[in-house]
Amino acid sequence: MVCGCGVNLVTGNYFASQLDVSVASVGPKLEVERSYNSLDPRVGFFGKGWSTLLDFRIDALTTPTGMTVRRPDGRVEFYGRNSDGVSYEPPFRLGSKFRQCVAGDAPVCPGTNYPLTDPDGTTYQFQANGLLARVTDEFGHELRLTWSGGTPVSIGSYASPSLPDNQMRWAPGTQNGVRPQRCGPGRDRNPVRV
Repeated sequence: MVCGCGVNLVTGNYFASQLDVSVASVGPKLEVERSYNSLDPRVGFFGKGWSTLLDFRIDALTTPTGMTVRRPDGRVEFYGRNSDGVSYEPPFRLGSKFRQCVAGDAPVCPGTNYPLTDPDGTTYQFQANGLLARVTDEFGHELRLTWSGGTPVSIGSYASPSLPDNQMRWAPGTQNGVRPQRCGPGRDRNPVRV
């Protein structure tokens, strides 16, 4: 039972969402939306209990039995490794497909190691270190994330594989260590703060 204020009256858990920045783009949403869960002990880019697209990642387990996927809304899903060694079984009633890229998969996995495809056709591609590298919708539009030492540098929206539509860059300096900035076609290389 959840009251209208975001508090689960049984568990005492508080849940809230906040849209911080949104940039018009074709394809996957180019935005930073935070979700807060008071029972989530993890520390994300916006602090304890907060999660965003930047916190969407995979975690290898210490045993070869599977992978844990941490979603942008804070959900945690376990995918058990199948006997073929490269595909993973999704949680019950979740139609996502998750696998590890192998030699010969280069066209399917450009520069990434783990694609996760949701039932709506959206594919999330993760690097070997577990960080999200790109989000591709069913029409081939992409968000590409650039990282430096585990810190996000930029998120770009691409209507086609080579032409950037819009881009958000992250610069140190705010209380949480990130400051959204926007740049895109027709703009100079110095991003404009949003």
